[in-house]
Amino acid sequence: DNFYSFWVRRWKRTLDYIRGDHWNVLQQVEREKMPAWKRFPVINYTQMFYNDYMRQLLEARVRYSTVPASADPEDISGAELMEQVLKYTYDITNMDSKRIDLAAWVASCGVGYLRYFWDTNTGEMLPLGIPTPDGGIIPVDPETLEVDPTLTSPMLVDKGEIGCEVISPQLVRWGSKESDGVMIGMLLTFDEVFDRYDKSVADKVSYNKTHVGLSHDISYGSSPGAENSQAERALIIEHYLPRSARYPQGLWWTATIDSSKLITRPNPLPSGKVPIATFRWIPVPGHRKLGYSPLHGITFSNKAYDERMAKILEWQAKVLPKIILKSGGGLSHGEINDEPAQELVVNPGGEPEVMEFKQPPTSFFTMLQNDISDMFTVGGYQLPTQTAQGGLPGQVSQFNRIRNPIEPRGNEQTAIAHINAKSGWQEAGEVVIAYVSKFYTEPRIISIQGPD
Repeated sequence: DNFYSFWVRRWKRTLDYIRGDHWNVLQQVEREKMPAWKRFPVINYTQMFYNDYMRQLLEARVRYSTVPASADPEDISGAELMEQVLKYTYDITNMDSKRIDLAAWVASCGVGYLRYFWDTNTGEMLPLGIPTPDGGIIPVDPETLEVDPTLTSPMLVDKGEIGCEVISPQLVRWGSKESDGVMIGMLLTFDEVFDRYDKSVADKVSYNKTHVGLSHDISYGSSPGAENSQAERALIIEHYLPRSARYPQGLWWTATIDSSKLITRPNPLPSGKVPIATFRWIPVPGHRKLGYSPLHGITFSNKAYDERMAKILEWQAKVLPKIILKSGGGLSHGEINDEPAQELVVNPGGEPEVMEFKQPPTSFFTMLQNDISDMFTVGGYQLPTQTAQGGLPGQVSQFNRIRNPIEPRGNEQTAIAHINAKSGWQEAGEVVIAYVSKFYTEPRIISIQGPD
């Protein structure tokens, strides 16, 4: 849709710079074909800011705390147990690794999403049945979950465990109203569809390299003139509706891009909550689930900086020093080459002269400094003040600034991201507790203190 295509273009532009493909951005504007000798600059300020943002975001650690509902000992024990459950699920979902990917999306696109689900591919099997007082198990039918007298022994099913994944913002679609819920797109290969659902589903869905609404996958880089080696994938969409008067337990179902092909029929939400936690940097006014990243604004100054550097290189390439051969000097055209320690015999007074060329205008370097200043200001940094002595005005200080460390203003640039992350982790914690209370049916040791 047009609304999200606008955001996808913003995200892709930023990711191009982070990946070091910012030279490709210069080719995406209408201009004359650049001469072969004209080099593209490779000074990637956007990547430098991104690196520092990631450092600050990952230095903040996640800490869960719970408050008992009352002074009753049972409520206190329950709150302590809940805190241990949150720590336990944080470890088993490998969140220390996933939060790196989450921070990468938040830093680059201004928004990131965590999706929680019940993972039935843990490899730990349990007998499916009803326990009896004597320690036996009455088998039940896995389809109806009712006692099946024809089964002599219970079937083994996966124990299951709470799972979590980081989702690309490109694949998430929130409705304009909270009651509209959210759609999650999943680009799955045939094997992935077969593993997640079954063969009948894998056979009936359509597989393509491109999909309507997804003109390019921002999760992968690309090179001009080269087609990525990418397997054909099917776009599977999960729909989630929050709880309402019409759907007291919420609703979820799965379909292909052709909504007439239902994969999973509508069912109540397993935990009663939409299992998507949202993390934003700079909130977008009027939209509760989207955010901005300062990196997008930095890319424009970075692009202007690159273009000005290209103009300086173009100037220097056009006015390279020329060697003047004097008439009667005894040298002919082509005798002077790039051979080191070259010996030449010339007639007295016929020594060749090197013509000095005019330096680029000082205004070129002034504009470069303005671009750098803009990037640092938008990024929430102070400009380094050290300058080297000598050289052309602006030129030496410009290269010196590149090598100086950036100086953050008390982490102002990521302060709002840390504040907004609190609500995101709280949302994630509520989903985790809801899933645990729903699916954890057998005893598990999650703490060495207090009740299990």
